[in-house]
Amino acid sequence: MKKLIVLAGCMLLSLSLYAENPQDETSVVISASGTQEALHNQQEDTLYLPDLVTVIGGEDWMVSEEALPDYQLQLPSPPSVWVTPPVLEPNLQVVDAEPVPALPPSVMEMASAKKAKQFFVEGFIEPAWPLSLDTNFSVFTLDPQGFFLDFGYKTVGGYGLEQAEDGFFHNKSFLQLGKNFTMGSSSLQIQGNYRALDNGLQGQSLLFDDINRRGAGAQLQLELPLGNGFSMTGGLPLDWYNRYAGFSNTVGRAEENGAVAASLLGLSPWLSFDWNSRDWNADSTQALPQNHEFSVQLLMDWGYWASLDPEITIAQNRGGVTLSGAWLWNSQLEIFSSLGLVYLPALSGEHQIKLLVPFTLGLEWNVPRWNEKDASAEAGAGGDFSGMSFSVEGGLDSRHRNFYQLEVAEPYVNFSPKDLISNGEVSNWFFKAGSSFPLVLQDTPVSKLFQEFLLQLAVEYRQSAFGNNMLTGDYAAGIDSWTGLFPFEQKDSRRLFSQIAVTAVVSNFLFKAGWNSQWLYHPVYEPAQRLVFSCGYDSPRHPWGGELKADFGFKRTDFLPIFGAQVYYQPTENLRLALKLKDMLKLFSGSQRVFVEPYMKEAGSVALSLQFNF
Repeated sequence: MKKLIVLAGCMLLSLSLYAENPQDETSVVISASGTQEALHNQQEDTLYLPDLVTVIGGEDWMVSEEALPDYQLQLPSPPSVWVTPPVLEPNLQVVDAEPVPALPPSVMEMASAKKAKQFFVEGFIEPAWPLSLDTNFSVFTLDPQGFFLDFGYKTVGGYGLEQAEDGFFHNKSFLQLGKNFTMGSSSLQIQGNYRALDNGLQGQSLLFDDINRRGAGAQLQLELPLGNGFSMTGGLPLDWYNRYAGFSNTVGRAEENGAVAASLLGLSPWLSFDWNSRDWNADSTQALPQNHEFSVQLLMDWGYWASLDPEITIAQNRGGVTLSGAWLWNSQLEIFSSLGLVYLPALSGEHQIKLLVPFTLGLEWNVPRWNEKDASAEAGAGGDFSGMSFSVEGGLDSRHRNFYQLEVAEPYVNFSPKDLISNGEVSNWFFKAGSSFPLVLQDTPVSKLFQEFLLQLAVEYRQSAFGNNMLTGDYAAGIDSWTGLFPFEQKDSRRLFSQIAVTAVVSNFLFKAGWNSQWLYHPVYEPAQRLVFSCGYDSPRHPWGGELKADFGFKRTDFLPIFGAQVYYQPTENLRLALKLKDMLKLFSGSQRVFVEPYMKEAGSVALSLQFNF
């Protein structure tokens, strides 16, 4: 007898630790971080299930006509898309879907007998002209003793009309893997990673062809529940960083190599004790129960960084302890704070500080969806004003620099290994606030046009504290002709960021507009003001769609806007083909994008990508 199994409204979980996010990701696909800017069909469709197993998953809420079964089942409306308060960049998230309607008991019994899928493979391959390839592959499982493996590689050979053999190239790769082990209620996680970046010096050095950077790390993390809401977690991270040059000339090789090479090792064990009250109902007799949740954490950490170069004998220790707590009321209002102590025995920064007292105080408020009757009475318009959120946070933060991330952001700067260690601490006074709210009421005539119409606002201020200043390239000094690299400087910085973003969903169209600003200080390789626009479309009946986007970065050395476009075709729910045009003005003109004079960066390209999810 044929069996009927229905698994409807199920989204496949995407777990990927893509640390090197491509700069040209589009807003039509689900990125590795889980961001989804896909358009959803708001209509309810009737599906007929045949005598086969049908799994609805992936990033779309559509099923091809060939897969329409004989059994009739009404699916719920897809979830609404809302925007969370940003820090600097918009981040669209998808709220949980509404519960699937109850199925007949016989169907439910057969569905529960089917073992859920546990093994996943996903990724993309994107060759492009001129001469580039971008790939990412992820393999992972969902069981408690699962594992993950994530690999990515990108190579760009030649910028515009410039050739790779002339030094106009860059390659980057990464590998991350991990395994979980469960021992009763305890769990052990073992993780490792490797990352590499190779930048051609574009003929600017008399000695070197390129600069290579390597980083590797490993961590053991143990989680041990103690009962009554208490738990203990500890970690043992180990990190290694290496930088070296590729030689094109042996003249002065030994002398100059010492000024460029770097090999650093870091060890940062930590231990935390946590307590969470879970949910506590203060008065369950009220129409609106008062649910409270309290959490406290005591974190102790120690860090050791040293140079592995025998000619540079320098090391630094750092010890810290932080007590933090939070109160969450009705899953709507959260107030949190922290107070810490950082001890630097070898002194730190311009002011030679030994003790720091970082602290944080903030709150986040999410306005829930009103009851329709209450909303009508309050608003007088028969609609609900929901999805609002506000956040504010301030204090003093202090952390050790990440050497690899610092040099990835500024690849043509010769940071001294000695100064990276002796000035490893970076401290900032900070204040940031953000909000997100819809611009139209639900269940009103205007809301029938806009499925979503949202406004994001964000502002952040940061100022260097206690002489633990930022490290950046001294681009005004010019490059050293032997190494081809800029010197570095410590800068006492004051930075003010702001962002305004609007997102609108109309039928199957997604519109976005944003204005990002840096007001007091900004690096010379970044524009002070940026205007970004995009429009995407997903066909409700056919497996195709597209996107247009524009980025106006008002930069004195490179003022041409960045225009991009793509069109995609999705023959199955697990495969997507896309044709992309990136930075079209530079592509058609064959000219270059300026990073910092005299260095260029990647500009226009034509790419064909294949994205898969199995």
